[in-house]
Amino acid sequence: MAAHPEIKQYASPALGPASEETHKTMAATFTRLLADTCPTQTQAALKQGGSKAIEIAFQTLGQLAMQELMSNQDVNASMGKFEKFLDQTKLQKALGGG
Repeated sequence: MAAHPEIKQYASPALGPASEETHKTMAATFTRLLADTCPTQTQAALKQGGSKAIEIAFQTLGQLAMQELMSNQDVNASMGKFEKFLDQTKLQKALGGG
């Protein structure tokens, strides 16, 4: 997400090395899932749906992972911390309450 042009400006410079490690970990996970854990299923998916089948499978996996991440109490609490910095007066005015 930090690679997005609108977010990049807020990302820490230390993100670069961490990102490289993340890419290595993702590559190892991808390889393990397709080649070690599920080679039969991988071959069947490719035979039936081509590379699009693999793309859809990992898209679904990503959606489930994000859903799990966002349902965590600690993540939700962290994401809500920005609220203490909101300008309540401006928001109330914009929302028609002031």
